[in-house]
Amino acid sequence: MRKNYPVLNDGYYLQQLSNQTYQIFLPGSNHTPTETGTWSIYRAAFSGIQDFDGIGQGNQGMWFVYQNDNRDINYQFNCSDLQKALISPFDEGTTVKNLFPPFDEYVLEKGPVKLRYALLCASLYPS
Repeated sequence: MRKNYPVLNDGYYLQQLSNQTYQIFLPGSNHTPTETGTWSIYRAAFSGIQDFDGIGQGNQGMWFVYQNDNRDINYQFNCSDLQKALISPFDEGTTVKNLFPPFDEYVLEKGPVKLRYALLCASLYPS
């Protein structure tokens, strides 16, 4: 995957887009909180500094959605609320695909914010 998407390995640009998290206190943590929940992150080539053109998928930016809850959770996102939206780096109507099995696909909806690199906030709905 890193050979096909060079940004995964060497992309310098990294931006946290959104998160829905809360604090928990784990045994032995000396009362230090641990942030838990889900995050939306964008990783890409750093414009003007990096160029992966001609290598695999080239300069295609990557969207990471990950979580660290130690249980199954059905996350709820609200695209009309900036605080509760899952921010995406891709335009509404774009179909995104999980690069891990089962390779599920989602169509993005419009959300409440437009990012500086002409990207929209979106939420995931199965295609």
